[in-house]
Amino acid sequence: MMDREQIRKLRADLGVSQAALARATGINRTVLSGFETGQLTLKGDCARRLNDFFASRDIDIAVQSPALDAQLLAELGWIEQRISEIEHADCEKGLFDTFMEREREEREELLCYLTRGRVLMRALQGKARADAPVPKKPVTQADYLAREYLKLREKVQRERTED
Repeated sequence: MMDREQIRKLRADLGVSQAALARATGINRTVLSGFETGQLTLKGDCARRLNDFFASRDIDIAVQSPALDAQLLAELGWIEQRISEIEHADCEKGLFDTFMEREREEREELLCYLTRGRVLMRALQGKARADAPVPKKPVTQADYLAREYLKLREKVQRERTED
């Protein structure tokens, strides 16, 4: 992942405006501005063009790997544990009904964990925010699942403190 502060400083040190950098690289100026303010990330062809621009001036841009967030990793570990508990629950039913021991409740819980796990993995890869606000009134399925996950997490934490 490119460091926006490093790029902004290098650009300023060279005396190159965002508009001039946009013209030189073929990257939209609005995209460059969004990158420098932290609203966007540059990947693929845009990142390569920016790297090529600085390389042509004998400046090596150190590409940084995103730091792994300990809190996200801990939450992901907790989710993996909960999924494992559901997967290994006793089941005296046939293969088709393996995840239906507690029927709908268990399926919804599993879906919430799998969805949140996906969000956390994308956040660790720098492709999403793990702390994105959850709307009070869900608009999308993702919003609904995020709200249900928060409720589920609170319920499990309450149960653990009562034990």
